Amino acid sequence: MVAQQLVAKLTRLFDASLKIRPSTVHARSFDRGLSVYINNVPSVHIKINPNHPRSTTLNDKGLQKSHLQVAKAQSTMADGVTITSSAAVQFSDTSYLFYAKKESSHLAFLKGPAAEAVTTDENVPLYKSHLIIVDGNVVATGVKSTQVAAVAYILNGKKELRVYYIGSDNFLHELRNTDGGAWTVGSLDKSKIPADPNSPLSASVRDAGQLKLYYSRTDMKFMWCTWVVLGESSWTPREINDKW
Repeated sequence: MVAQQLVAKLTRLFDASLKIRPSTVHARSFDRGLSVYINNVPSVHIKINPNHPRSTTLNDKGLQKSHLQVAKAQSTMADGVTITSSAAVQFSDTSYLFYAKKESSHLAFLKGPAAEAVTTDENVPLYKSHLIIVDGNVVATGVKSTQVAAVAYILNGKKELRVYYIGSDNFLHELRNTDGGAWTVGSLDKSKIPADPNSPLSASVRDAGQLKLYYSRTDMKFMWCTWVVLGESSWTPREINDKW
């Protein structure tokens, strides 16, 4: 009964700003409380008095505070978003899931712990969503392409992230991030390498070696690879296979 009341109240509070359908909000019980999930993402935790579970009150002020926190955390995962492509990478302490959104073509990522565990502990850190922003602007793929590829590696003691996509200009693009700092445009953009907007993307990297990006050009009949030596900025493309 408490769970049903909580879901109903959260739905009313969240609907205006997040446009969440009631069917996307549900609660799961854990020891002495409830975890409320929105779009299958754990968003709010409410503690219940174990001695009087049915007398637990739902405080609008407290829920409004949670509402604001969820609105911020869920800003890129609101109801109606379709994820068309994703790429996962990991450092020793952090996991990243990069993805492209069909409706807006925006690039975003989920950031969470490196080690996963089944738990009901409300204090366990959750994955948080972030838009990729360069110079104050949200990065978007081309209208026809929402493919994304990513790699993670250590270079000179620093954590390096690279994300790849095909822009509206039908060229390959690179985003870079070093040690969790600001996102910037990578060296690949200067090469102006064309790619079919419907091309798949896949990237690989070897520490102290080459970073490779696989894609198809305009005819979609051949696969290409463009690569760069880590720490350098000169990219070299070449065809890698016979006709399919």
